[in-house]
Amino acid sequence: MRDLSEARDAVVRYQFAERIKSHLIVSFKMVDYVESLQGDARIGAEGLLLTYLEAVMAEIRIAYNATRQECFLKIEEKLSEAADGIKENKPPKSRTHITEALTMTTTCATEPAEKLIELGLL
Repeated sequence: MRDLSEARDAVVRYQFAERIKSHLIVSFKMVDYVESLQGDARIGAEGLLLTYLEAVMAEIRIAYNATRQECFLKIEEKLSEAADGIKENKPPKSRTHITEALTMTTTCATEPAEKLIELGLL
């Protein structure tokens, strides 16, 4: 029964991390796109990007609540810093923080991935 519980925990943690990684990659691409815009188009796109980042942070909080893995709180903090970069009109700062969050998410997924490999599930 212990293996089943460990497998379930690993699957949940791995799925959340992979989903968050996908959102972070999209966020990074959105920052690039927003940076290419001018005037009212940029202002509107920044608002949409900030809304998207808030949605991703909500997903990260769900991941933390489901797993109690501290790494998710740190990822959320980095994404919040990325949102601050958008508000400050500093897209390079945002990209840096999103990249850091992506690295942290990959690290967060490593342990459950190893467990799933050990159990022959990945």
